[in-house]
Amino acid sequence: MIDKLVSVIVPVWNAELYLHYCVDSIRAQTYKSFELILVDDGSTDSSGDLCDQYQNEDERIHVIHRQNGGVSAARNTGLARAQGEWIFFVDNDDVLAPYALETLVNEAVEQNADIVQGTRENVSAYEQIAFQDNPSSFFQKVSFSPEQYVWSTQAEKNRYLYACHWGKLFKADIAKKYTFPEGEYGEDTQYCALVFSDSQLHKILYIDIVVYYYLLRESSACHSWDKAAWFGVVKTLSKSYSLILKNGNNHDLAAKYLQDFFKTYYVNKLELLEAKNVPEEIILSYEKLGKDHLAELFGSKLSLFQKMCCYFSCSHPALYSNAKKIYIRIGRLLNSSMWYD
Repeated sequence: MIDKLVSVIVPVWNAELYLHYCVDSIRAQTYKSFELILVDDGSTDSSGDLCDQYQNEDERIHVIHRQNGGVSAARNTGLARAQGEWIFFVDNDDVLAPYALETLVNEAVEQNADIVQGTRENVSAYEQIAFQDNPSSFFQKVSFSPEQYVWSTQAEKNRYLYACHWGKLFKADIAKKYTFPEGEYGEDTQYCALVFSDSQLHKILYIDIVVYYYLLRESSACHSWDKAAWFGVVKTLSKSYSLILKNGNNHDLAAKYLQDFFKTYYVNKLELLEAKNVPEEIILSYEKLGKDHLAELFGSKLSLFQKMCCYFSCSHPALYSNAKKIYIRIGRLLNSSMWYD
């Protein structure tokens, strides 16, 4: 029987209405060898008291109270405290399938993987969650190197597989080398970029089974968008690209983040052009961000076709948009879906 300690880290802030769903799902795991680190990030409701109550009820639960510093600071506090051989992050309003840790740990050990990635399911209410009592052992398993993983079909369909911390079991020796950037948008994307570019990371295992249930709340950071967040995603991808080159100089891995930067830049640039009353300094700053990466584009590991798409989407977004529509129509007639890939 596998008995590797898993450190489950949950940053907690003003979560009194739903924290019990999260914690109860972790305590109900079929895999018992874990420590649950609840980091109370200066909550102003009863969340801190709830955390203490859980700690008194279960010796596997450890509570850290700290002044409010944001979700990244809370995760970093949990990482510093973690004693396990494996690290798993859960947000305070999300829920784990009862077999999540057992499945992930078993696969990590059997397949000698450094990261095991399960899938997630989005729910708008906890009542929508229907756990499988006995999940089938016959699910898809695919092994990748870090650069293969970010370019995989699975990652292309679901960007969260490499851009987010959800549903990932990390080997602690690698995960604890890095911290989440504090006070920045897309902190988990930058953290994952650093982990993926680590020279000791050799194998990522993807398993096609739901282990994580993500609650969609209107007030959640990832579900709330406004025009002020235009720079958020593109800046995150820009920083992630630079971090990869600085950390491990993995050009194949960096190329994917560079391509995603231009994809996101293009979509947001069209919105920016159509918007009214946008200050000129914002437009100029946004355009500068794109131009700064054009110089790096043609020296990247992207194909010539990918480079041309990135270039025109940045320099001539309206023209590129029209060309893309025509190309897609032709592709449908020819039964081809190739575009930008």
